Amino acid sequence: SVCNPKYTADYLFYFWSPRENEISILYICLVFTLLGTLVKYLSSCADHSRIGRLEIGLRIGTTILEFRGIRDKRNLRLRSIAENIRSTHPEQEEAGIPCTYCDSPVPAAKTCLHCEASLCDKHLKKHSKSAEHVLTEPTTSLENRKCSVHKKVLEYYCCEDAACICVSCRLDGEHRGHQVETLNEASEKKKEKLRNILQKLTSQREEAEKRVQSLEELRRQVQGKAAGVTERVTALIRDIRKQLEALEKRVLSEISRQEEQVSLRVSDLIRQLEIKKEELSRKMGDIEELCDMTDPVTVLQGRESDRDDYCDIEELCDMTDPVTVLHGRESDRDGYCDAAKNGGKDERKCIYGRM
Repeated sequence: SVCNPKYTADYLFYFWSPRENEISILYICLVFTLLGTLVKYLSSCADHSRIGRLEIGLRIGTTILEFRGIRDKRNLRLRSIAENIRSTHPEQEEAGIPCTYCDSPVPAAKTCLHCEASLCDKHLKKHSKSAEHVLTEPTTSLENRKCSVHKKVLEYYCCEDAACICVSCRLDGEHRGHQVETLNEASEKKKEKLRNILQKLTSQREEAEKRVQSLEELRRQVQGKAAGVTERVTALIRDIRKQLEALEKRVLSEISRQEEQVSLRVSDLIRQLEIKKEELSRKMGDIEELCDMTDPVTVLQGRESDRDDYCDIEELCDMTDPVTVLHGRESDRDGYCDAAKNGGKDERKCIYGRM
């Protein structure tokens, strides 16, 4: 019925939908029509136990109208009615499962599995106390509380088949002769097992937390040690790099110094060789002059004093060592090195020998 405040509130929320901040005239008319019908029903209602449910619709409608900024006489009238209801009848909010036999939403205290009804405290006092009327906590799931075969209340638990059964299943059904327990006993046993499992899991979790803390501490220690090692290695590498740079400078400096010394010695040898070459050229000219003479006596007797030089020149011409050739006579070679005595070894020994 449209007078039912539950549906009235649904209609208010469903149809009151603004579009681009504009309220349709059709929606306004519909809301006022619903609220007007609700007010008439409230005025003619003799059962004031329904006022709690009606007040919900009035409160929602008044709030929506106030939010939308509608200020007319009808809105003020609805607000006045709602305030009167609040002052004379406190709000009764639906909480949990309601009583089946109450018109107003009164919370149920128990549920009868036999009657399949939820009962408040008032109706519970008048309810049958017979054994077949099994009471349980308020619930709406009654199908799983009855045997699917015999349609009777489940009262026992079959330990062998791990199933909830009714009296007929225990006495005449497939569970006849099995070890059974009441649901409460079986439930308490299972709770005890679950508590033990919970205790073990709690211990395992605490142990895991301790291990996590221990591993975190180990990780912090490793990070600290790694940071220290990194710092030391960095400093060591930096020191090694400085030493290598210093060594590089010393080696390059020594190479440059030796290069300069060798260059000076080579330059001196080149100068000596140039002088010796000029002397040899002069002697070659004298020999050529003698070769051009036709008088044999003059050739044989000419310049006897140069005969020793000629012999030395012949010996020098047969030598391959430039140092020996450079220094000429044995008396001149003593001031430099013993290249001639050593069989004409490489002149580099003379160049590098004193470095």
